[in-house]
Amino acid sequence: MNSLHKIKWEDLRSANTAKNIPKALAVLSRSEQAEELDTAYWNIDNEVILQGMLFQAALPVISYILPMLSSCTKAAKPYLLELIVQLVSGYPAPSEINLGNKNIVKNIRDEATKYFSAFIDMVDNGTNLEKELCIDILGILAIHNSHLQEKVLAKMKQIFFSSSDKEFKEMVNNWVDEISSLPKQ
Repeated sequence: MNSLHKIKWEDLRSANTAKNIPKALAVLSRSEQAEELDTAYWNIDNEVILQGMLFQAALPVISYILPMLSSCTKAAKPYLLELIVQLVSGYPAPSEINLGNKNIVKNIRDEATKYFSAFIDMVDNGTNLEKELCIDILGILAIHNSHLQEKVLAKMKQIFFSSSDKEFKEMVNNWVDEISSLPKQ
């Protein structure tokens, strides 16, 4: 987290100001308190993912939260995973496109793809909520990266057949259907 403060957050584009993001990231890395975690989550979400629109500050955020998954508190992990879901499923804010930052979503997904095996591990060993969030992350990544589609489909089919939870199976099956319907590349 030391290099977190080397970034000039106040110079990065966000919905309002990104200057408070380092403090929120620090809370997400160490807090056990739901109220603190919730506040930190929304302080980040409302700046870098406002209503699904991604701003410049989103890329350094994902670069910091991905490694935090292995060292954060148990209470913080779902908040980090939810941020990742929002980041990988977002779209560029119009202001980012106008400023030439149209690849922000691709860059964010490329960063998340580096942690593909960590998401697979959490699907195998995480809590139910962690599994659900990681299924969404893997599904989104597979839709946008044809190289991941077969691996994700195989994992989701394995999960489908090994789970007894009807709602979870339905969620997994929806992703299998969506990924399977993509044109083969």
